[in-house]
Amino acid sequence: MILVTGGTGLVGTNLVRLLARRGERFRALIRPTSDRRGLAGLNAEEVLGDVTDYSSVRAAMKGVRRVYHVAGMVAFAQSRRSLIRAVNVIGTENICRAALEEGVQRLVHTSTASTIAEAPKDNPATEDSPYNFARYRIPYNDTKKEAEDVVRKYINKGLNAVIVNPGFMVGAWDIKPTSGKTMLSIARFGMPFYPSGGMNFLDVEDAALGHILAMEKGRTGERYILGTENLSLKEFFTMVAEVVGRRPPFIPILYPVAMSFALLGNVLGRIWPKEFEDLNTGLIKSGYLGHYVSQAKAVRELGLPQNPVRAALVKAWNWFKENGYA
Repeated sequence: MILVTGGTGLVGTNLVRLLARRGERFRALIRPTSDRRGLAGLNAEEVLGDVTDYSSVRAAMKGVRRVYHVAGMVAFAQSRRSLIRAVNVIGTENICRAALEEGVQRLVHTSTASTIAEAPKDNPATEDSPYNFARYRIPYNDTKKEAEDVVRKYINKGLNAVIVNPGFMVGAWDIKPTSGKTMLSIARFGMPFYPSGGMNFLDVEDAALGHILAMEKGRTGERYILGTENLSLKEFFTMVAEVVGRRPPFIPILYPVAMSFALLGNVLGRIWPKEFEDLNTGLIKSGYLGHYVSQAKAVRELGLPQNPVRAALVKAWNWFKENGYA
C-alpha cells in the first residue's frame, strides 16, 4: 500500500493519476474541504485527516510500505508564517515520525527548488549549493528548508527517505488553480509588465514521474532537483502569452516600484488575506531573484524526462478551457 499526502493538489493529482495508471494501490490522506475531482474514478482509498494532526497521520500510515509526502502550503505572506510553518514543518515532522514508527520501507518528500540557492543562469545552483534565501525572509522558502532539515533528522534515525526539489510546475489538473493562476491572469487581462528574476520550469507530469523515479532509483538521503528549463520571467510570461493569444510583456517593472505595491499588499492582506494572497513582499521579492538550478543529477541518476515547457503550457491551457476556467 502507498500513502500519498497532498493528493488533491497540482503535483499530487498528477502523481495519483500516474500511480493509478501503473496499477498501484494507494491511499490518499485528504482534508475534508479538499476538492476531490482529481481522484474521481481512480478507486483510491480516501482517508480524511490533516498532516498537522498526528493522530490522523498515524491512522493513515497503518499498513503502508511507501509514502509520497506531497502536502505543503505554498504561501508567501509574513502574516501567515505560523500557519505555513505548521503545515510545512510540523506536518512533515508528523509524517516522518509516523513513517518511522510504522516501519515504512521508503518515503519521498516533496520539497521545492526554492530551498536550493539563488544563482545566475550561466552557473545554476545544484543540490549541494548552500541555502542563501534566509536573508529575504520568504516564509515559503524558509519553512520548506526547515522541513528538509526535519526529514534529514529522521533519516539519521533510520528512516529511508529521498527528497525531491521540483521547480515551477505547469500542466493539467491545476484544480485550485495554483501555478495556473498566472496563465489565467494573462489570458484575461494580459501582462505588459515583468520583473527581472527567473527560475526553473517543468511539466508537472514529468515532476510526478520524477517522484516515482526517486522512489525506485533515488539514493537514501539525497536531494534531486526536478526541472527542465531555466527561463527568465520575461521569457516565461512571453511563452504563456503566446500560448493564450495575448501580447507578450514589454515593460520592465523596477524593484522599488514593485515593492511599494507589495508593502501595501502586506497591510491589505491582514484585512483581506485571500484577496491579497499574491501581493506581498515575500512573493514580490521572489520575482526579482535569479533562481536558476541544474537538474543534471536527476537526469543522470533517475532518468528524469526533459519535455518542453511550452508543450506543458499548451496542455495546461487546453485543460483550463475544457474545464471551464478560461
